[in-house]
Amino acid sequence: MTIPDKIHRSKRDAWLVAVLAVAGTLSLGISVVALFEEPATGLMTLAVLLVAGGFVVWTFTRTFYVLTATDLLIRSGPFRWSIPLAHVRQVLPTRNPLSSPALSLDRLAIRHASGTIMISPEDQRRFLEDLVERTPGLVLDGTRAIRP
Repeated sequence: MTIPDKIHRSKRDAWLVAVLAVAGTLSLGISVVALFEEPATGLMTLAVLLVAGGFVVWTFTRTFYVLTATDLLIRSGPFRWSIPLAHVRQVLPTRNPLSSPALSLDRLAIRHASGTIMISPEDQRRFLEDLVERTPGLVLDGTRAIRP
């Protein structure tokens, strides 16, 4: 019997959405003012802002995690990671703020053969259950998954 792929969306912190919305609005206002005062600089500023804004929107709308029968696929905007489930050593809750494909500080640190990556699935418990179901030797232990 094949286990179907399971998609988990990233949780989004409201404060992060608010900070990015305010920063984007302020930046847009500044570039519009610059456009009228110094057209060449304003156009360049607007172009950079549109590219950066597009990148942020792409990341916010396309950050998710897919559990297949054999791999954890992580997508965040243009970035992609693939971790074989057999390489997962443990998954622990964390609030580490380091850069990662996570839109929330409510994260899971996945320690695997090549290092550690942090993600923020909306439903951490369901993610852990789905991960353990697909990963022989990995067991659920409260809010974490470990290899005993």
